[in-house]
Amino acid sequence: RERFENRIKTYFNEETCQKIFEKSVVIDGDLRKPNLGLDKNTFFRIFNNVKTIINSAANVKHIGKYNNSYIDNVQTVQNLINICLNFNISLAHVSTLSLNGLKNADVYKEFTENTLNINQTFAKNPYLISKFEAEQIILKNIAENYLNAKIFRIGNIMPRISDGLFQVNYDQNGFLLAINTLSNLKVITEQMLNSEICLTPIDECSKCIFLLLKSNYCNTI
Repeated sequence: RERFENRIKTYFNEETCQKIFEKSVVIDGDLRKPNLGLDKNTFFRIFNNVKTIINSAANVKHIGKYNNSYIDNVQTVQNLINICLNFNISLAHVSTLSLNGLKNADVYKEFTENTLNINQTFAKNPYLISKFEAEQIILKNIAENYLNAKIFRIGNIMPRISDGLFQVNYDQNGFLLAINTLSNLKVITEQMLNSEICLTPIDECSKCIFLLLKSNYCNTI
């Protein structure tokens, strides 16, 4: 709880923090384990009173061992799906728009909310591969087991539009690292020069997720 409260205090004022703390119940679990590593009594007490699970946890390292990303990004999703199906709970899964990947020009298909596999590649990126596999599992369970789920493919998350506050570990943000590298090198490719960059303020993004969760919109957004 101390870890949770310290992080919340980083992003919100005292009044907002107090409202969040009053409505929060902090449980020390492990998404990588069956039943989240909780004892039986705690597990049933929680999920008998839950209507929706919002999964925004992920190993976002683009370089590393695939097995670690698989455990953190795929196995955890399967564990949450098992809970959702057993307790009739809906799932909101935060994914990434980067799943459009690298296109194969010979078999190009448009990447939309209604597609996942367009023969794209991920250049052995463990994060993207594992997020792709996680979506496959969710969509399969929607089709076969009637899982009630929404997938949010989030774009380039940037500072809050209200005050410019950003993630505390901004030095690990892939987009900022890339921009910083280009700035230091003082060079840019012609393709990049003519490309548009879309930025998504985190506060506006969270509002949209909240509104879409209450709607009957399609499964993938």
